[in-house]
Amino acid sequence: MAKMVFVVLDVGQGTGNFVELRDDADQIVSAMLIDLGSEGWKRIAGGPSADYVATRLQTMAKPTLDAVFLSHSDSDHINLLKKLLEHFDKPSDKAPTKPVLTVKKVWYGGDASYYKKGKTNYLTLVDEYKPPKSKSILTPCKPNATSFAGIDTSKWEPLFTVGDAKVWLIAGNTTAENVQLYKKSKTGSKAPEAYAINTKSLVLLVTYDNSQIVVTGDATGMTLAKCNEIMEQAGVPPYLNDVFSLTLPHHGSDTTTYSLLGATGKKRNREELAEDNVADFVNHVKPKTISASAGERSTFRHPSSRVIDDFSSHLTGTVYFSDSLLTKEEEHFYTAFFAAHAKKLKGGTVSDWPSKSGWYTARTKANIFSTDYCDASQATGDFVVLPPVPAAYNKLKWATPPARAVAWGFTLEPTKPRQITDIFRRSDLAAMAEEDVIALIGRPLPPPEEEFVWGRTVATVPPPSGARPSGAEPVRDGAPWGPGPLDGLRQVP
Repeated sequence: MAKMVFVVLDVGQGTGNFVELRDDADQIVSAMLIDLGSEGWKRIAGGPSADYVATRLQTMAKPTLDAVFLSHSDSDHINLLKKLLEHFDKPSDKAPTKPVLTVKKVWYGGDASYYKKGKTNYLTLVDEYKPPKSKSILTPCKPNATSFAGIDTSKWEPLFTVGDAKVWLIAGNTTAENVQLYKKSKTGSKAPEAYAINTKSLVLLVTYDNSQIVVTGDATGMTLAKCNEIMEQAGVPPYLNDVFSLTLPHHGSDTTTYSLLGATGKKRNREELAEDNVADFVNHVKPKTISASAGERSTFRHPSSRVIDDFSSHLTGTVYFSDSLLTKEEEHFYTAFFAAHAKKLKGGTVSDWPSKSGWYTARTKANIFSTDYCDASQATGDFVVLPPVPAAYNKLKWATPPARAVAWGFTLEPTKPRQITDIFRRSDLAAMAEEDVIALIGRPLPPPEEEFVWGRTVATVPPPSGARPSGAEPVRDGAPWGPGPLDGLRQVP
């Protein structure tokens, strides 16, 4: 097979990854899906990505998903499956009127009963697309499962192989009680249900052409701790010798990534332990690029700039993508939530980091990619460059603002340089009704004909009143946290 294209879909607040294996004629010969869901942003995202996957599958002589991996049961990882499957008839249909889709195998994390949302059981729904006369294609992940179990490396096997691509399970259905860090607990506290569900997320390793992509689902700090235990085993590091890309855990959530519920009875010790745990995970994986899937100005406050920074220590200096609006700088945009404690950019002489918590669009040469791409309506002073340093104000003019969101394609092709491309772009937010925009982001977008000075608009109309949406996650501000994670930010080599 000539190449593999791993697509991080733009689903707004949610997750979807579509994997294409293409032949020398650039035709899809095999396809896989890792999650497909969107929550709370269905009017502006999600649906088009499900349509995109359907359109791509319909280019195949016989539309087929060789494998579907559902990391866990959260709605924003599974609920777009229904929209995708509505494009197709089942193999069992005797008089199909639409293209027939065959799904050959499904692996899922977490409890099967949780995959029922309202009247729809998403596992049952997908199982209806199994090959004719086949038994159920559903395979539950066993508790605390991994492809790297035991010391006999000859018995290590991937979950799935198709062509030259393999999918390995680093960790799945993890329970906190099975993680060594949990045994340090002095409180014996049990994790709440939502945390437990996320902890069970499948953490997958997709390999192709001696390169790898790590997909983390909604992994919590405890999930990462279990992954660390597995990746520290003799024989495992060679499987992670060239990780081209990694999807940030739980959309880059600060709270989830650094959460080790039950790990220790002392808050400060738990915080230090959580930071070391994340650092260990990053140093095991060493991702050359990172991506995050999250919705515009999501109330969940992710991706977090702290998580982005902490996962950036091994990014390659190769510039894989340059925005045409920034070609002189070889930069592109991304949007993240910056906490107020990350105020000063040490080493910079021109600009400070945001003085208060909020979402900001940054420009960067580093290989950081968010599906929430560019917010052209930032308020006065909302300007950051991450990295390089120092930050500097720039006037950027355009008749049409940059894309609001982007789906990213990570291409691995033997003997050729790896590539990152914008698979498709979305600017639907600007076309929404004014009241819908205000409801979603707290204030309207300026008209496209305005001249933008990055960080403020030249328009004389005062901004509307109305606070930004309150977040479901706590903002990590205040003295106990010490210097912000972006203080002393280095230029990534």
